[in-house]
Amino acid sequence: MVTRSYTFCAIFLSPGSKQAKTALVLKPSICYNSMIKVERLNVNQPKPKRFPLGAIPEKKGVLAPEDIRYLLMGKVIIEEKMDGQPVKVLSTDPQLFIFAEDLKRMHSIFYHVPGRYAIFDIFNPARDLFLCWEEKYQLSMEIRRGKIKIPELDGALFFPVPQIAHGKFTMGELPRFLGVSAYARKYRDIRTPVPGEGIVVKLGADAFPEEYQPGKIVREEFLGGITDNYLRLPLRMNAIDPSVEVPRHFLWDRQPIR
Repeated sequence: MVTRSYTFCAIFLSPGSKQAKTALVLKPSICYNSMIKVERLNVNQPKPKRFPLGAIPEKKGVLAPEDIRYLLMGKVIIEEKMDGQPVKVLSTDPQLFIFAEDLKRMHSIFYHVPGRYAIFDIFNPARDLFLCWEEKYQLSMEIRRGKIKIPELDGALFFPVPQIAHGKFTMGELPRFLGVSAYARKYRDIRTPVPGEGIVVKLGADAFPEEYQPGKIVREEFLGGITDNYLRLPLRMNAIDPSVEVPRHFLWDRQPIR
């Protein structure tokens, strides 16, 4: 469970080290070829595990049957899964833990996005809860407009991950929400949308505890077809454009919700 005394331990790691997979607090002036400051914050974001659908290369990281039953027993929120570097930062007044994907550098998907950091979760330490999607969206937009401050980072760099669907679904119905991404584009062609990495399925409740287990579905090419780590590939950047629309919901080519 989350402790209320927040202790920060700053260390320096290279981006390729195993420890660098923990929360990264990136300063805008730091490039990817430099050492990256890592701040260890004592709140852990629930890491999604895969639904047992399609070609799963291994059992590790797959949802247990009891987790599936708990997750799908009521309404869920489906969000787009974005391909970036997970980061965790702390806002002030109110104090919130912001979990986001750093999309500055292209990994396996080229994005045309309204900011560098795509917010996928917000934890409120005063309530010991992760916030529901609606409250998360509202606070994400307040961060983007500068009403909630994050030290040394411009709020305009942040935007909320779009919601794809909200409702009650069986596991077999979930793959239909895989499709064209809100922000993924053909490389160097921002006018041509392409499929996203996958989807993340979360509880549709008002708020949820740290211990719950979200699920995900990742497109097959991400399960077995991508073999090169992005850190070993030539340095390529995503297109960050503040004029890009920030949608609340995104469906496009996906089937209508019944």
